[in-house]
Amino acid sequence: MPEVNPFKGVDIDYEPKHNRAATLAELMQFVRAADKDGTLSIGTAALLAFYWLVREEDIFTRMAWSDYRPGEQPNHVLVWHHKNRKSAKIPLPLLDVDGTELWPEMTARLDGMTRTGTLIVMRDNLTRARRCICPG
Repeated sequence: MPEVNPFKGVDIDYEPKHNRAATLAELMQFVRAADKDGTLSIGTAALLAFYWLVREEDIFTRMAWSDYRPGEQPNHVLVWHHKNRKSAKIPLPLLDVDGTELWPEMTARLDGMTRTGTLIVMRDNLTRARRCICPG
C-alpha cells in the first residue's frame, strides 16, 4: 500500500445515465415476440420482473412453483427478494382501488403453464445451450 493516496484530489466529472422503464405496451410486445419465437420462459421472466419487481437472479435461480399459489395459501404468491432478504405475500387476484384485477395476464399465464421443473422459469429448449457435435 502506498503511503500517499495517489487519487487524493482527483475529480471525476460523471453523469450516470438513467435507465428508462419499459412501458406496458413495450412489455407486451416483447412477450408476444418471445412467445412467437418459442421462448415462452423469457416472456414469463419479463412479466415477473415488470409486475412483481423480482430481480433477474431471483427469477432465474430461485422463483419456484412452490411460491406460486402454494398449497397452504392457494390465493397468494410469495415473492422473495434475496438481495435485501425480504419477502412479500401478494394476494391473488390483487385488486386495484377501483376493483379491477391487477396483471390478469400474469396470473393467467402462470395458471396455464406446464410445470416442467421446480423453477417457474426454465430453459425452453435444452439443446440451445449444448454444443452440437454433428456427425460427418
